[in-house]
Amino acid sequence: MKKLLLVSLLMVCSLYADKNKGVESLSDEVRGLLSLEMLQIEKGMKDIFSHMVRGEFEAVNVIALKIRDSFILRKKLTKIQKEELKKLPQSFFILDRSFHEA
Repeated sequence: MKKLLLVSLLMVCSLYADKNKGVESLSDEVRGLLSLEMLQIEKGMKDIFSHMVRGEFEAVNVIALKIRDSFILRKKLTKIQKEELKKLPQSFFILDRSFHEA
């Protein structure tokens, strides 16, 4: 859990560290999809916490798998929007991959 929080923090910091290379350089549509993905992950993390304190570990596992596989961007982006993502620094993709794996 600590690793997941650290990766999340690093990911957010890297996205906003350089506005010319971060999410500010993306179109409103792509930023919206990225934001939607982050909001769904946030909700999942809150749900995981609730289930953990109640000892409902099977529910934790189901939610964690959904978060791991929640690549909204991959599923909903057009070819042009996928090209747009190449504006993001490589560190974004490394952290994103690590986040989903954690």
